[in-house]
Amino acid sequence: MSDMEIAGVRGTAGLLGERRISGGEVFAGVSAETLHELNRRCRWIELNEGVVLVPAGDPLDRVFVVVRGELRFSLYTSRGSVVWLRGADQGSLVSEAAFIDTAATRYSIEAGRPSTVASISAWAFIELIERDRNLLNCAIRSLVARQEMLADQIVELTTLNVEARIHNELLRLARDNIAEDGSATISPFPTHADFARRIGTHREAVSRELSHLQHIGAVVRGDKRLTIPDVTRLGLAPF
Repeated sequence: MSDMEIAGVRGTAGLLGERRISGGEVFAGVSAETLHELNRRCRWIELNEGVVLVPAGDPLDRVFVVVRGELRFSLYTSRGSVVWLRGADQGSLVSEAAFIDTAATRYSIEAGRPSTVASISAWAFIELIERDRNLLNCAIRSLVARQEMLADQIVELTTLNVEARIHNELLRLARDNIAEDGSATISPFPTHADFARRIGTHREAVSRELSHLQHIGAVVRGDKRLTIPDVTRLGLAPF
């Protein structure tokens, strides 16, 4: 699959402006030379929210790095229901399965919000792994982190009620923006429909609980943002 063939996608090759894969958490320990080569070989893809990057059923022969925004994953059950898996946010490595198999993917990958994604062929990534073993460690860490994230999602879906899942998702969205006084702002705040997809419920349940939280002063809703005056009022999420 060519990046340039994805409907609604603008793709360009090489190093452009400030769009770069950097060391960060995912690529910690990778040499500057390897990072430069990753950037040189990748294609940059700009996705609008909702645009499908990889449709379900397509062969998976490329890996992606989320430089900005978020990718989300959905799969259909035999009865036609949609199951949304927890998304991959900025800095994430996505579709590592392409390293070992080019079989059709069971799930679709799409932009959860406007996103910038670096795309590199699996064989090129493997070639760089052979030069820099730290890159292999990064891929393994990413796979393990993804596995733990999906395990957390299963536990939440099977053990927590909707209200508790909403509180947990609020804390996850706020975790990188918690101020010293314990307040946090989520901006932009997802639509209620998107929020519901994240936690396996429906939009009405999200609207109802957010209204309750605002009524008791636990959250303050504004234009495309939500402020949590004191995150401890929402409990603790398994980050």
